[in-house]
Order: sequence, then structure tokens, then C-alpha cells
Amino acid sequence: MTPDELTGSRVRALRKSRGLSQAELGGDVLSASYLSMIESGARRASAAALRHLADRLGTTVDHLALGLEPDCRAAAESRLALARLALRDGRPADCLTLLDEGGPGVADSACRWDGEAGAARIRALEDLGRTEQAVDAYETRLARLEADSPAWAEAAADLVRRHLADGAPASAAVLAERALAVFTERDLLWSEPAVRLATHLAEARARQGDSGGGHALLAEVARALRAHPDDTARATAYESAATAAHRAGRHREAHTLAERALALHHDLDRRRDALTVRALSAVLLADAEPDRLADAVEQLHAARAELLPLGPAEHLTNCELALAEHLVRAGSAADAHRFADAVLQRLGDSGHPHEARARLAKADALLCADDTSAAARQLDLAVGLLDALPPDGDRRTVECWRRAAGLHRRLGDTDAAMRAYDRALHIAGHTLPRPARSRADLPGG
Repeated sequence: MTPDELTGSRVRALRKSRGLSQAELGGDVLSASYLSMIESGARRASAAALRHLADRLGTTVDHLALGLEPDCRAAAESRLALARLALRDGRPADCLTLLDEGGPGVADSACRWDGEAGAARIRALEDLGRTEQAVDAYETRLARLEADSPAWAEAAADLVRRHLADGAPASAAVLAERALAVFTERDLLWSEPAVRLATHLAEARARQGDSGGGHALLAEVARALRAHPDDTARATAYESAATAAHRAGRHREAHTLAERALALHHDLDRRRDALTVRALSAVLLADAEPDRLADAVEQLHAARAELLPLGPAEHLTNCELALAEHLVRAGSAADAHRFADAVLQRLGDSGHPHEARARLAKADALLCADDTSAAARQLDLAVGLLDALPPDGDRRTVECWRRAAGLHRRLGDTDAAMRAYDRALHIAGHTLPRPARSRADLPGG
């Protein structure tokens, strides 16, 4: 049988098992004659037809088109991915809904569900202001881990942060000291989670009136970092901790860590690195304190002015891309457009990943200026560039696809928005069973 005949036979078998006539299954969307041709294999079902049939028959497009049985594990992974995406987009209530609607079948189907879904749930509770529930969830999570293990100590850092946010520096200090001891005993005081814990503990001690103790602790961590073979390990550890905190949405913590990295680079007289981290710090400042967006933009302008004579172009390009993206947020679409064009002129038609990011920033600026047709052209160019990039899980590519999805949605193209979201999830390591498939994706296509 041909692939189309196989699809038709699956549709016919499911229709009959549900006691539906062709007219009932087609409804107002598909005519009985069109459905008859699909079932016989004489006509290939379109993507829209497959979506309709899958919804009506209670199955997936993958099952109808490819014969793949619906997979509970895939459903769990997809729901978790959507929940995390909702959280990242500032929709914590939607995140909780997605997790709660998973049901026991979904929760039991993926070994990562308990850990990753639990972390997403806690963050959503925090974002909704349900701090008591968040603390309870943190404590439950810690209780499930082997006490005083590195995994336990890393998880403890989140609860320490929560205690600090809730105005409980004494509780934060007790837990942080215990967790930090785990890293100290294993000679891991220079690691990223240890740096985060040390930062939290220093803050807790300062709030308790012991600023000297906090400074002494950070000096101890700095000594551990200096003992590391790489003489830039100290700054690198702070930078990596800042980046990790930023990705997790802990913007204030990320900004503090970036500032410490900046101070270290100044001490090492690494001017170029210091300027790069200054630009990173400005981005983190804008995320941590949105009302200081103007200050962040000013810092980015200052960093760019000093980077211009130093280079290399990579650092300057990153700074100008950040300027373009943040100027849009600040309502300066024309300036954002100018910096995006500067990046594009420097890159040429190289197909560099930064070109896609620059075109996305330009599309955003054009959309803010109500030039929807030009914005759509830039977005199409950006998507073409993103399609050509290897799906290697790079977080910057994931972020670009997510931004493309947002721009498609603002332009009113919800199908393209969903496709872009799917790509973001796929590259990030998740597979979302989508009802829409192109003809080329099907066997024999």
C-alpha cells in the first residue's frame, strides 16, 4: 500500500470504530466526497484535513499520517516544555495549568517529570506570589534528595534565595552554610553553584549586621578561584553563575554576579573582558529592574563607545545587538533600527547566527514603527537564516526562534508562530507532537 492508502485505511478504521459516518466525521470542514477519496488513498490529506481528522477521532496527526501510536511519554515531555515556555514568557498561571492538567499518566511517563516539573511549579508559585507554597515545595524537593550531596547542595541554593526574598536571613544563612560546606569538603568552592551560595550567604550575613563576615567569605571563594589553574577562572565562574541565574529568571542575582565578574576583570586589567561583562551587566540590570531600562541603555552605549577602538568585532556586535533589542523596549525604534543595520552591514551576507538575531531586532523595530510589510520581510529573512542553522541545542538559537514566534504572533500569523515555537522546543531537546505537517514531511512526500 502507498503512504496515502495507509493513511486512508487508518482514518477509515478509526471512523468505523467510533460509529461515525463520513458526513459526521467531515462536519462542516470536509465534504463526504473528499473524505471518501482520502480513505481510499486516491487523495492525499492536507495538513488542515489531518488536523481536523485527528481532533475528531481523538488521535494525533502522527498516528494518521505515519502510523505512530500516541506516546504518553512524548505528551509528558511536550506538556513540560510548554509549561516551561509559559513560565519564560511571564505566564506562571498558564504554567501551573499545564502541569496540573498533565494528570498521573503524564506525570508517571517521564523520569524527568518530577524534578523538572517540580522546579517549574516552584518558580510559577513564586511568580504568582504564593511564597508559602513555594517554600513548602522547595523543602519537599530537598527532602527527596540525598542529604548533604552535591545535588542537595545545589538545590538548597534556591531555597536560600527564597529565604532571603522572604526576609529570613537567619534561615538563609543556616542552610547556605550547610550547603556551602558540601562544596568546600569536595574542593568545589570555585564551582558555579558554590559561587551562588557564597553570594547568598554574604548577603544573609550582611543583613544580620555582619558585613565583614560576608566579605571574608567572598574573599575565601576568590582564593579558591585563584587556586584554579586558569587565571581567569574567578571571573569566568561569576560570569557563568550570572548567565545561569539569568536563564533561570533570577535577574537580580544574575546582575549581582555579573558585577562581581566585572570587578574581577578590572582587577586583572582585562579591559576588553571588562567591557564585555559591562554590556552583560547592563542587559541583566534591565531585566532585574525594568524601571532602570534607561540606565541599562546608557551603560550599553558607554560599553560600545569603548569597544569600538578595541574590537574584536564579535564583542562589538554583541553589544550593538543588545542595544537594538533594548532600545525597542525603551521606545526608540529608530535607534534600534540603526544599530540592527550596523550589525547587518558588518556581517554582510555571511549567514552568521548573529545575522538572524539582527534581522529579528530590525523586524521588531519596524513593527513598532507600524511598518508591518517591511517587518514581515525581515522576519522571513530571519527565519530563513534560522532554518539553515544546525539544530544543536544552542540556547541563543532557541531564543531567536522564540522571538520569531512572538513577532509572528504580533503580525497575526498564528500558524507560523506555532511552527516557530515548535522549532524552539525541538532545538531545546523537546518534541511537541503537532497536528500540522507539510506534504514533504510525510512518507513519499
